[in-house]
This record gives sequence, C-alpha cells and structure tokens, in this order.
Amino acid sequence: MYEYKNGYTGSIDIDTLLISKDTLVNGERYFYSTFASEYNLYGVYLTNRSDGVYGLTESGPVRVFKYPVIKGEKFLSPSGRNITVQSIDQLISTPAGNFTTIHY
Repeated sequence: MYEYKNGYTGSIDIDTLLISKDTLVNGERYFYSTFASEYNLYGVYLTNRSDGVYGLTESGPVRVFKYPVIKGEKFLSPSGRNITVQSIDQLISTPAGNFTTIHY
C-alpha cells in the first residue's frame, strides 16, 4: 500500500500494489503489478535496475522511480508529475514483515 496526492482532487489517496507473476522480456525479469485503488484497477510490468524501477511500455522501458536518491531530491515522473523524496529510511510494516523503504 502507498499514499499519494491525487492530482485531480488534491486529496491523499491510498493504492495497493500487488505482484501476481513475473516474466522475461529480452532476458530481463519483469514483475506484473496490479494497482487497486478506489477509482481504478490496472496493471503494469515493472523491473528493478541499478538506477531505479522501470515500467514496460509499448515503446520500451521507462524509469518510473529513480534510485539511489537523497532526501529532498526532486525529479519528474514519466507523466510529468513532480516527485519529491520525502525519506530514504521510511519504516513500513506489512504482513510479510517490517522493511525500510524510500518514501517518494
């Protein structure tokens, strides 16, 4: 689950990210992720690389989230949205355990 500011309403919304399968594309492993929110259900293929998380599009891979990053760093998403790194050591708790993650 993750929180984000809804660009249409300005409210803080929560989405759930589910990984349901993986596949190889040109020798690179991608994970199929479905996003379930109050408004939408859609899917995307994602892969981790040394410089970030990439989503697979018709024209090829596009970086969705940049890393490594530093707190306060800003960059543009592929859709042109401003992304700011809030924390690089955010502790989250999930049914699978506790993890330290980046809060964008």
